[in-house]
Amino acid sequence: MLKQLLGISLIFLLCLSPAMQAQKRELWGMTTGGVGAGTIFKTDSVGENMELVYSFENNGQRPAKTHFTQYINGKLYAVASGGKFGTGVIFEYDKYNNIYTRKFDFNDITTGSEPVGGLLLATNGKFYGMCKYGGQFSGGVIYEYNPAVDSFQVVFDFDTIGSGRMPEGGLIQASNGKLYGMTSSSYFNLYPSWAGTLFEFDIATKNFVTKIEFSTIYNWSPNYGMRPLGDLIQSPNGKLYGMTKYGGYLDGGVIFEYDIVFDTIVVKHKFTGGYINQHPDGSLILTANGKLYGYAGMDLFEFNPQNNQYNVKYSFNSPQSIGFWPVDRITKATNGKLYGVCRYGGSNNLGILFEYNPQNGQVVKKVDFDGVSKGSYPLGGLFLAPNGILYGMTSQGGIGGLGTIFEYSYDTTNIFVKGYDFAPSSNGKNPYGSLLLASNGKFYGMTRNGGVYNKGVLFEFDPGTYLFTKKFDFNDTIGSFPYGSLMEASNGKLYGTASGPSMGTFFEYDYQNDIISIKNCFYGGNFCGYPKGDIVQGSPIKLYGTTSDYCAGRGGIFEYDMIFDTLYPRYIFGSYLGRNSEGSLVKMNNAYLIGLFKNGG
Repeated sequence: MLKQLLGISLIFLLCLSPAMQAQKRELWGMTTGGVGAGTIFKTDSVGENMELVYSFENNGQRPAKTHFTQYINGKLYAVASGGKFGTGVIFEYDKYNNIYTRKFDFNDITTGSEPVGGLLLATNGKFYGMCKYGGQFSGGVIYEYNPAVDSFQVVFDFDTIGSGRMPEGGLIQASNGKLYGMTSSSYFNLYPSWAGTLFEFDIATKNFVTKIEFSTIYNWSPNYGMRPLGDLIQSPNGKLYGMTKYGGYLDGGVIFEYDIVFDTIVVKHKFTGGYINQHPDGSLILTANGKLYGYAGMDLFEFNPQNNQYNVKYSFNSPQSIGFWPVDRITKATNGKLYGVCRYGGSNNLGILFEYNPQNGQVVKKVDFDGVSKGSYPLGGLFLAPNGILYGMTSQGGIGGLGTIFEYSYDTTNIFVKGYDFAPSSNGKNPYGSLLLASNGKFYGMTRNGGVYNKGVLFEFDPGTYLFTKKFDFNDTIGSFPYGSLMEASNGKLYGTASGPSMGTFFEYDYQNDIISIKNCFYGGNFCGYPKGDIVQGSPIKLYGTTSDYCAGRGGIFEYDMIFDTLYPRYIFGSYLGRNSEGSLVKMNNAYLIGLFKNGG
């Protein structure tokens, strides 16, 4: 079992618990990855009978190319990356109380991984969605999620024989009650393998039918569409409309029409190519006037399927544009205007939310995304809830930088509210060091990432009760992104280093009084900077450690006097002897300290 764990992620140290020697000997350690954000595990004294005792988890993060769907309970549902296994989540958002709840964790083979697109609320009251990867054949899945009873099941596994694989959009339910969607790849064709398919799925019988193989139906001709990435939409004429990213004129992509009755497909428009008017990778929307709107490259366009008239309404690539790179889809509101987001541009170049008036063709910037307070880089479309408010997500920004959920009132108030910050694994993730068994019988350790600020945490773990307790969130004051492990000095306090901010810090943690204090900020000079190894006690009153960089890129050795509470530089490494020590010093029986260099010599 231990060998299997080693194959998943690196074990940094196996700690033997001397307090348990009278009963049994156990090996304890951590992984930085493996399942999700890392684990704490134990084995018997010979490395067998491994038991996973704690998993660092991720509530979900960085939503991209997705949007909300409202359930009958009034709550919003969507998908995001991250989660317990690092392969995606389904989450619920209470828009009135700003409460986020992770509902389901994807885990690759069994459930699929990397959920894409939005969730479709079908007429049977269940959600349907797709994963780009994972499943029985690693080509993605169609899944069903029932919020009423919180149940999940895979209803179809994409394969390499005839279904296509790697869907990159969502599903729609057509007027015949069946679901329709597309895959971006089709390995069963010799060329091109990424041409894709259009398929039909019956939610009652679970019957799947590939309706269109883009490369086969068009004999691999570049004049036709290939690789559909978004959702389909049904027009009042009963036909489905969608886009492909490639194919068509100069391989710029197409708009196509699919007849679900006669099972025929027709190209309606070929994008002309060029940097700003090609390669659509989002979805179309239908307005009351029967026209379709979407994005192609940097352009917002209007398309009339009745007469095939295509018009660019606004270019987000012009010098006068208010944003850059519109994403996913535009959303129609009850005031007759359309709302969308750009990934870049705006006052902070972190994206914008804009309004488009079809009556006069005017585009107005309504929100500048700014990072922490509003989020940054939106990658999914907006959702108009029945309460008349637009809801959306950003892929980055917010506290911790992992994205936000926001709401925007497009009435005369123009109020923007950040409702939720995607939690950067509040209990920490990715431990890089090892566990320390302190004299109180509890383990102490650190994670490099996660926590409130996504800069790591210091935690306590009780091996008797398996109780995990976060003790401190690293930040830019005490330190951030610790690499090494903690040590317990003769004064009963714990000492460690953090690699940030700037050049790193040296700190002390008093676990009896739960007090953490900074002892030194590395600032270069003779102290060098960027510590990565552990602290070691060299004498009854002195501690020693290393820095890996600065001092002309060489690093050095430092000494801390616990009596005088003072840190001293002891040695600067030289290239001819060695430099960049990223490990820990070890005290030998002859009182010498030994260590290793990464470079030099």
